[in-house]
Amino acid sequence: MIARYMVLKFLQGFKLNFVVNTVRRTIRSFLKKKHGYKICLSGRFTRKQIATYRWFKSGSITLNQRVSGIDYAHDGGTSKFGLFGIKIWIFMGSNI
Repeated sequence: MIARYMVLKFLQGFKLNFVVNTVRRTIRSFLKKKHGYKICLSGRFTRKQIATYRWFKSGSITLNQRVSGIDYAHDGGTSKFGLFGIKIWIFMGSNI
């Protein structure tokens, strides 16, 4: 749901930093009991000819355990500059 929201805002013409800061504030305020999150944005967000990767993370995320409670979402889209993709990990805590 968060990834789809970000794609829709990018397609509406909002700037990258505005959308990311809005999502980061939302995650921090509504998901206070979560242990951490990680957001990966990749693709063309400006007129530059090369695609970029942007990582935003807060807290701790254990991606190497099978039983850890992680919500993962990915989505992508096409803007006026080219293709882009969004991946989001939210760590809920260990299930053990």
